[in-house]
Amino acid sequence: MVVSDRQRDRWRRNWDRGAARYDPPMRALDRLLFRDARTWVCRRATGDVVEVAIGTGLNLPHYPTAIRLVGIDHSAPMLAIAEQRLAELVSVPAAGEHFRRRPLHEVEAAGLEVTHRERFTLGIVERISATKPVARGEVRR
Repeated sequence: MVVSDRQRDRWRRNWDRGAARYDPPMRALDRLLFRDARTWVCRRATGDVVEVAIGTGLNLPHYPTAIRLVGIDHSAPMLAIAEQRLAELVSVPAAGEHFRRRPLHEVEAAGLEVTHRERFTLGIVERISATKPVARGEVRR
């Protein structure tokens, strides 16, 4: 799916406006639909981790302490909330990306190796754990 700059700007404005109100409905969705998704994916993280669409950083408490995390998001207000949440844990450099309900295509297109894949309750959202493939001669820690 190709996204125009106009569409991307519209998404960014939407996320910027909703940043301060994002957490309560997301926590409700976690309880009703996503359940243990944050723990499920974050506990699999090792080494260097990039969280795409980190939003307000709701996943942060679920990561192992031994990882190095970079969080990216389109929305500067979302990142500001994540940075506040992370003040005592890690720092979140800003970049830009948008949450997608079905990220498998983008994950594979980025050259990542999918290690686990399943659907959330009702099959609406896909959850994926992926790693960077080990290059020939490279040793993974």
